[in-house]
Amino acid sequence: NTRLKRPRFRWKNVSASPLDLRKLKFTAGITFDFGTGDVLALAPGGSVLVVKRRAAFEARYGTSLVASIAGEYAGSLRNGGAALKLDNVSTVTTNIVSFTYGDDGTPGWPVTPDGYGPTLILRNPDSAPIPSLPSNWLASSQPGGSPGGTVRPLTYAQWRTLAFDPVDASNDALTGPNADYDGDGLRNIAEYGLGGV
Repeated sequence: NTRLKRPRFRWKNVSASPLDLRKLKFTAGITFDFGTGDVLALAPGGSVLVVKRRAAFEARYGTSLVASIAGEYAGSLRNGGAALKLDNVSTVTTNIVSFTYGDDGTPGWPVTPDGYGPTLILRNPDSAPIPSLPSNWLASSQPGGSPGGTVRPLTYAQWRTLAFDPVDASNDALTGPNADYDGDGLRNIAEYGLGGV
């Protein structure tokens, strides 16, 4: 998963063997050395999170995922797209994953993750899809995504802070339950109930 305004990454071990993370590093787009992180290995099917700011992540999503946070990455990602690269830096550097995502009108990429609201998530991660293909990505069904892998229930107040930028989220005239933020004829409370943004 990646959210461009409040970014984090969730990586999953789709192999049948434990995965040693200690020699893995993000070297483009963001920088993060798993060897210095808090999660050094992943069991088969296990997931790890790399977040921009741990305190902000915990405030937004709670503390149930703290054990899966490897650490905070440096750098930031552009809303319109950026290159990401994950390398194995054992004795010889080997590229593990390298791709450029897009979402700001880039053909084939989901548009709704550009800004607040949905996140980019990889389709069928257990099948190890090619991340450079836009067709292998989709927008999350829930504002803020599902960093733990499951959709969580949200109160209206939680949905509001995830679906709108902080200035708009604090303005009842725009994002209060009876307002119609996008002018589509549905009050915000109805958008919330339908899972929209």
